[in-house]
Amino acid sequence: MDLFYIIASLFNQNQIKMRKSEKFIVVDTWNGEGYPSDNGIEIRIFDTKKEADAYCKTESYKNEEEDVMEVEKVDNGYEYFDISEDGIDDSGSYRFYSLPKNAYAVEILCNINEVRILNQKEFANAIADREVELRDYLIECDDETREDKVIPTDDGIFYHSTDQYDYQYRRLESLYCSRL
Repeated sequence: MDLFYIIASLFNQNQIKMRKSEKFIVVDTWNGEGYPSDNGIEIRIFDTKKEADAYCKTESYKNEEEDVMEVEKVDNGYEYFDISEDGIDDSGSYRFYSLPKNAYAVEILCNINEVRILNQKEFANAIADREVELRDYLIECDDETREDKVIPTDDGIFYHSTDQYDYQYRRLESLYCSRL
């Protein structure tokens, strides 16, 4: 074997490993005061589940306050809850998800701190669904406008509830450019 063949073989093996390696995305959620702008602002991508979980834990415990916020471990990260008796039900989470190769955006159901990773087609369909819901809502409601219900962000869009949930969408383009 010549040296060129050995180097090319090693390079190809590393490329295959890199393509096969699973990555994990951590998405932060918050359904307390200020949440339209505070969901998904700390999205990070990690090479291992262990790193993602450690980040979730560290960030969640930053929000723990004695007699106010309590942190709880869940299957794919950590949640923190308002345990005070002031009648406010604030909560948030840092959760990790396997990052599909075709991931394009995240959808956050803000009211319940749930996340879905979307490919480009799913993202387009979700936005179309929100727009139909919004159109139908505005036809029925004379005192609100599109500007009352939709807030554009640098990397996505926020839809105030027209029925049950508030939705935050964040495209992952800037993360891919900086991390993957």
